[in-house]
Amino acid sequence: MPFSKLMAAYSRQTGHELNTLRFVYDGTSISKRHTSESLGIENGETIFCFKLRHKNTQEKIIINIFSRMINKSIQFKIAKRTSFNKLMATYSRRTGHELNTLRFVYDGTSISKRHTSESLGIENGETIFCFKLRHKVIKK
Repeated sequence: MPFSKLMAAYSRQTGHELNTLRFVYDGTSISKRHTSESLGIENGETIFCFKLRHKNTQEKIIINIFSRMINKSIQFKIAKRTSFNKLMATYSRRTGHELNTLRFVYDGTSISKRHTSESLGIENGETIFCFKLRHKVIKK
């Protein structure tokens, strides 16, 4: 029987999300598809569980970016502590507009590449507005 049920039960009992846990036997990371037979685990042997503490455990939210240029919203899933640099570049590429011709605004605040959703207090499902500037922004 695969370890998926055992892992889910352990996750529920400890109150930790499954994607934040790593199960290890004899130096081998255990996946949900592994079985005791495939790993050679015998009765009474120990599986170790570690709590992960890295980027993958960051809370992610969905942010909508709305623009009248394309007259629709585009959704992005982003970690709350990730800077908007990559999000802005991706939006620019998807819409075909040069990044230096766009202005992103949330709740009246112009968003810089260094901002994060956490620093601006943006919650899951909220909307950022994107406006096309009349002139390119040229940084010296």
